[in-house]
Parts: sequence; structure tokens; C-alpha cells
Amino acid sequence: MDEIILVKECLSDSKLKNGKDLLEKLDASGISIEAAYWVYSYETNYWRLHIVTPEIDRRGWEKGFASLQTVTRKFPVSFRLDVSVHGLKNRFYRDMLDLRRDRAYSDVELDRLPVGGDLVDLYIYRLPAPRKKGSNHA
Repeated sequence: MDEIILVKECLSDSKLKNGKDLLEKLDASGISIEAAYWVYSYETNYWRLHIVTPEIDRRGWEKGFASLQTVTRKFPVSFRLDVSVHGLKNRFYRDMLDLRRDRAYSDVELDRLPVGGDLVDLYIYRLPAPRKKGSNHA
């Protein structure tokens, strides 16, 4: 009987550093970033950086993404291929909001979590604090 042994791809120090550098440059440029996190998918054995910005919702995907490209194009192509940009209505981001309980997450690593219908590992650079129940915010 053949066995398949899966070796999990590690989140490298260079990916972590590039992600942090990207966020610092986006912040310095004035682009609003609501959340940012690396997501490891067990299905694909691959890490992907998710950037969540209200620019996508305000300006549409093409214009919102173009505003980020002025900063991201300064990074190596191999890193840029690992980055995905989403708006606040993104399903995975909405599911991520359910992870938090009483505080914002910043520089937190979490393993083997169900998010939506996916089992993932996470490295969270930032995820906002929960909104107060009963507030007028969506």
C-alpha cells in the first residue's frame, strides 16, 4: 500500500518580513488596511497573504487594486504572486471576524482553525477588534 506523506510548507522569515514591510509602506502611503493575514491552506499546501481594504468597496476592484499596486510593485514578483487583495465584504474575511472575541489581533499565529468551511493556519498581522453589540455599525 502506497503512503502519501505531506510535508507542510513553512511560512518563511522572508515572507513574514516582506508582508510586514508591505503593510508599513501601505500605511505610510495613506491606504487604509483593515486586516492583513497569511493563510495556509491544507488543501493546497500553500501560504497566501490576504490584504483587506475598504478601497476595494469604495472604488471597485480594479481601481482599488490599482491604488495598492503603486506600493506592491516595489516588491519581488515572487512575493507579489502570494498576495491577494479583498474588500470588506469578502466571505473569508467575514468568517475571520468570527475568530476574534474581545480584542484586536496583532502579530498572532494560530494553527488548525476552521474558518468558514476551510481548515487553515494563520499568521495575523492585524484583525480589528469586534464591534460592540447593539451599535449602529455593520
